[in-house]
Amino acid sequence: MGNNNLKGRSAARTGDDEIQCVGMNQQQQRSAPSYRSAINTKALMPMGNSGRNYGPQPQAGPSNPPIREITQVPNHSNKNKRRQVEMNRKAMENPIIVDSDSDEGPLVIEVSDDDEAPLEPRPKRQRTSSAGGPRQLLSPAATPQPDRHVMHIIPKLESVDEEVDDPRLDDPRLYKPIPHNSKKMSQQLDFSDRFSELSIHPERPKKRRPHPEILNTHSDFIPKDRMQREDEVLVRAPVPPAPHDVRHFRTWQVQRFMHQVNTPRTSFKTSAGAIGKIVQKEGCVAIASAVCGGGEDYPDERPNPYNKAGTIVIHKEDSAPFILHGHRHKTRTSAATMWTKYYTVTDIQFSEVPDDPETSSTSILASCANDKTVCIWRHWDKLPGNNYTEDGLIEFQNDMQDDADTLRFEISPRQLAFNSKNSSVFAVAEKNVSICRVYQESTKVSASCRMARKGYNTLSILWGSGPTSGYLFACSEPITNNQWTGHHKCFDGEGNFIFKMRREESRKSEEMDSADAMTLSPDGTTLALFTCTETQNFLYLYDAAHKQERPTSILTLPKITPPLNPYNDEQGAVNCASYSPDGIYLAIGRSDNHTHIYDSRMLGRGVLYDFEHTGPSRASPGTSSYGVNSVGWIESRHHRLGLVTGGSDGCVRMWKPLQGANLENGRVLAEAGADIGCFSLGDRYERQHELVVGDADGTVYVWDGLYLDAF
Repeated sequence: MGNNNLKGRSAARTGDDEIQCVGMNQQQQRSAPSYRSAINTKALMPMGNSGRNYGPQPQAGPSNPPIREITQVPNHSNKNKRRQVEMNRKAMENPIIVDSDSDEGPLVIEVSDDDEAPLEPRPKRQRTSSAGGPRQLLSPAATPQPDRHVMHIIPKLESVDEEVDDPRLDDPRLYKPIPHNSKKMSQQLDFSDRFSELSIHPERPKKRRPHPEILNTHSDFIPKDRMQREDEVLVRAPVPPAPHDVRHFRTWQVQRFMHQVNTPRTSFKTSAGAIGKIVQKEGCVAIASAVCGGGEDYPDERPNPYNKAGTIVIHKEDSAPFILHGHRHKTRTSAATMWTKYYTVTDIQFSEVPDDPETSSTSILASCANDKTVCIWRHWDKLPGNNYTEDGLIEFQNDMQDDADTLRFEISPRQLAFNSKNSSVFAVAEKNVSICRVYQESTKVSASCRMARKGYNTLSILWGSGPTSGYLFACSEPITNNQWTGHHKCFDGEGNFIFKMRREESRKSEEMDSADAMTLSPDGTTLALFTCTETQNFLYLYDAAHKQERPTSILTLPKITPPLNPYNDEQGAVNCASYSPDGIYLAIGRSDNHTHIYDSRMLGRGVLYDFEHTGPSRASPGTSSYGVNSVGWIESRHHRLGLVTGGSDGCVRMWKPLQGANLENGRVLAEAGADIGCFSLGDRYERQHELVVGDADGTVYVWDGLYLDAF
C-alpha cells in the first residue's frame, strides 16, 4: 500500500472528514471526552468494497459482518487534515477486518508516512466481562484532540419483521420460488358438481316442545307478544294481511291509545241479565247469566215480559255470539196460555272427556240452572255459520238441546266442579252432593254424598289437589234466613265420608257456623273455610292433607258492612277468596268493596293489605251492591305477584302488594258500564283472552294486550 505501514490484524478506516477509533470498548468511548464530537452520520457497513449502506446490522460475530463505527472529529491543523485525508483514502481502498473473538486481544495496524514517525497506540486496557457476550474492542488510528460535543452511537438492533422492500428478496440465489400447477389447483377447487354425491349427516339438536299457539287476534288488535310494555317506546306493528284479506287492522298507535283509555277489543250485549260466570277454552268464551223471572217455578206463575233467551252465550273470535237455548220449558198459565220460560244459569264449566285414552277426546260443556237440571252439551263447538236463516237457526238450536244429556235433581244446583281439567267425573252441589260420570253415550249419577238430614243446601264444592287429590270438600248453608248453622264435610271420589270440619271447642256437635266461601291452597294441603254468624265472620284453616277435623288457626274477621246500608244491622259476607300461587297470601273479597290480604302462616298479624274500590257505585237503581265478587292472582315474568279484583264501581283493578298503601296502587285494567258481576283471567299460551269482564247489565267486554305479566 505504498509507503504506508500495515501492522497487526486490525485496521481503522477514515473518510475525508471522519476518523475511526480502534481499540476502545463502549465504556471507554463514553468516558473519553476526546472522541465526543458532533455526529453527522453513522454507517454500519458489511464487508466489501462497494460501500453501500444496507440498513442496521447486528454486532460483529461469527455469523455477522464486522461493525465499524465512524464519527466525525474536528481538525485543528492543516497537517493533521492532510494526514487524515490520506489515511481515509488508503483505508477505503483496503478495508481490514477486526476480529473481536480473538483471545489475544485486538491488534492495531499503524498507518504512517515515510517522512513522519508511526503513530503510537494508546496503552491496552483490561477487558471487562459482559453478560451479553464478547465485545468488540477498537483502538484509535490516531489520537485526536478531546472534544466535549462527541456522542457515542450504539448500533440499532436488527428488526425481526421482514422488510418487504429489501432488494435481496429478488435474489434467486437466496430464494427459490415454489412451483405451482394452475390446472391441478382448479381441479381441486371445482367440487360443486360432486357436492351432491357427498354423504354429510350433521348432528341436529333435539326437538324442542313447540311454542303454544297464540290466539289469533289480528282482526282487531295487536297481540301481546307483538307489543312491548307501555312504559317502553319500542313497539312493533302487526303483520299486514294478504291482498285478498279484507280484515281491518289497527295501527300500533291506535292500539296503544285504546289501551290507555281502557277501550276493550270487543263488547256485546247478548246475555239476558247479570253475568254470573265466565269460562274460557282455546279461543272460546262461555258466559252464564241470570234473567228476570228465571227462578224456580211456583204456583200460578205469570209470564215475565223481561224473561228472554240468552242465559248461555258462546263467543268465538271468528263468529258472532251464539245463544244456546237450554234450560227452558214451556209452561201453561191459569188462563191456558202457553209461554216459554228461561231459567237463570248458576254455573258453567268446560272439560275434555276421553273417548279412548290413546286416541282422542271430546270437548263438553256442562251447565246447571234453576230449572233443577244439569245439561251436558256434547256438540257445543259446532256452531252455525252466517248462512243460516232464522227458521234454520231455530231448528239447529232445538237439535243441540235434544242432543244434550240432562240430569234432574231435587232442588236447583248451585255449582259444578270437574275432578280435573280433562276428567269425565264431576260433582254437583244441590241439596246433597252428587258425583256424576260422563260416558260416550250418556251421563249418569254414580254416587251421592249426604250433607245433612234436612233444612240445608250445599253452597260450594271443591276438588283437592296434590296430597288431597281425589278428595271432595263441600260446605252448606241453611235454607231459612234467620239460621246461622251449617255442615262441612270431606268425601272421596266414590262418595265415602272421610272427615268433617268442626270448631275447636265443639268436638261432639255436628253443627257449625253457616258457610260463606272456601278455597284450597295450591299445594292441596290447607283448606280455608269462611263462616258467618249473626254478628261476626270467621276464618278457619284446616290441615286437609292429614284429615284434621279441628282447625289449625282461627281468625275473627273485621266487621263487614254493606256500602249501601251503613247504618243497619245487616251482616255482610265474604263473596270469594283465593290463595296466591306460592300459597303464602290469602285474598278475601268482601261485600263492602274491600279486599283484605292475610299471611296464611301468621294470621295473628291481622290484615297485611287493605285494597278498596273507592269509586262511586254503578249498580242499577233499585238493586243492591254486592261489593267485590271476583278476585284472582297473577304472576309477572319477574315472579312478582299481583291481585286483580272487580268491584261495584265498575272497574277491574290490579293491585301490587309490594306497593302497599301507595295512592297510585290499583291500576284500572277494565271499566264497565255497571258494577262488575265476574271476570275471567285467561292464558294466552292456551289461546285465551287476557281478560273477559261481565257486568250486572249483561254486557261482556273482551280485553287483550293489557300486559298483565309485565310488572
